[in-house]
Amino acid sequence: MLFPYIHKRFGDRGSKFSNSDSAWLLEVSHMTFEAAHKEVRWLAQVLAGRGIPTILLSHQLKTLSNLLEVHLNRESTQSETLFKLSEILSNDQNRLISPSKVQIIAQIIDDSLSPRNLREYRNIGHLLVSAWLDEKNGYTSAFKSITVWLEQNLKPNSKIKETIKLAVKELEASVNC
Repeated sequence: MLFPYIHKRFGDRGSKFSNSDSAWLLEVSHMTFEAAHKEVRWLAQVLAGRGIPTILLSHQLKTLSNLLEVHLNRESTQSETLFKLSEILSNDQNRLISPSKVQIIAQIIDDSLSPRNLREYRNIGHLLVSAWLDEKNGYTSAFKSITVWLEQNLKPNSKIKETIKLAVKELEASVNC
């Protein structure tokens, strides 16, 4: 699993909601592109309010696009729509900060975790950076929700609070606003 965060935070219930969202996104892919775009933006805002950054939605859209291509043995309008929507979410963040800078800041966060926490919270740095960038793009609440949850759930002696403050300073200095 690329991002174990959903299962770690929300358990089986989160996985069920993710499956439900996937089915809904497949239905959305049959809409006009403009309508599908509007629906995905709405879902991104809902998910942000629950502590789920757009990087996860973008990944889900790309995965669904690939699955449709494999299942249909060809590109389809639906797979193309899902892929383009994924790219839009990614580009929203890339216009604020370069992917290489995201990688550096995410790595600072991941490096602050103990080996055990790093296994259990794999790619949490990318999730935090994505959530912070989401806030800059108008998707509110994900960053605070994730940071509060992490502070409550990481093993004792974690430096996560201090590391997040350092990462935010680095993000603020790097953002292209």
